[in-house]
Amino acid sequence: MHKRVGVAALVGALMLAGCGDEMEAHHAGHGTQAATTMSAQEVGGNRFYSKSYDLGDGHIVTYLKMGQNGRPLEIGVKMDEQALNNLPSHVNPSSHCVDTNGNGQIEPETECALGHDFVMPFPAETLALAKSPIKYAMVNYNPLGHGPAKIYDVAHFDLHFYVQSDEDRRNIRLGPCAEVINCEDLKTAQIPLPAGYAPAGFVDVGAVMGMMGNHLVDPNGEEFHGKPFSHTWIWGTYGGKITFLEPMITNSYLKSQPHNQCFTYAMPQKFSEAGYYPQKYCVDFNKGLNEYTVSLENFKYFGS
Repeated sequence: MHKRVGVAALVGALMLAGCGDEMEAHHAGHGTQAATTMSAQEVGGNRFYSKSYDLGDGHIVTYLKMGQNGRPLEIGVKMDEQALNNLPSHVNPSSHCVDTNGNGQIEPETECALGHDFVMPFPAETLALAKSPIKYAMVNYNPLGHGPAKIYDVAHFDLHFYVQSDEDRRNIRLGPCAEVINCEDLKTAQIPLPAGYAPAGFVDVGAVMGMMGNHLVDPNGEEFHGKPFSHTWIWGTYGGKITFLEPMITNSYLKSQPHNQCFTYAMPQKFSEAGYYPQKYCVDFNKGLNEYTVSLENFKYFGS
């Protein structure tokens, strides 16, 4: 994300997205999309995995766990312990760049998103069976974090779980406004959520990015009250609708090997697309399998 906004971003514009160029998994790791899955002994029954993608020295997958009635129990990502080794150490200087000052040159520090990201699908047939509006994950790794300074400027993952289609997301144009977004699309991104569709306490602080959308934040988050950032929750919006759900997780928190630590957040009363939505996110390190899991859980059916 741009560095021109500091801590006052919460009072002006928080730059949370931190997301960079759309790329294949090898831009975040070493290069191939494998047909294997992690934790092979868990595959089958009510747990379904995507293909495995290289990340760092390891791998990452998306997964979905369903109950017998088809209700989603967990939707998330798993990565093995080696995935945190040899991650990119520098920003991505070619990610979502726009010559915002019109000088004919791209200045990566202020005119590029700087993150490393890639899109990971879920098995479409299982999502349909689970009645989940979540369609895919976009995993973003920020080696230097992003603004505001001294809050989110540490290495972390932004894990976007999208309700919006990938095509519609990509149609959010790049441009010179806010965080490299088209100025007209910025207006669309900042259309307020209608009454009943807005999670209590989350606010629009102008953290809007092209090919992504708006980021609503909780100003009561502990990272804004003197505690170091380790994890937090973001609601994503575009066109007056919630379009993605996003836990942000730091490398240091993952490396602390948390054991099934779960966190709730404010929910809307209803969504524009009816279905099962998660009411908490959990972070876990399985010492037996040497795997990290970031999962969305405690699903409840919401009408539109």
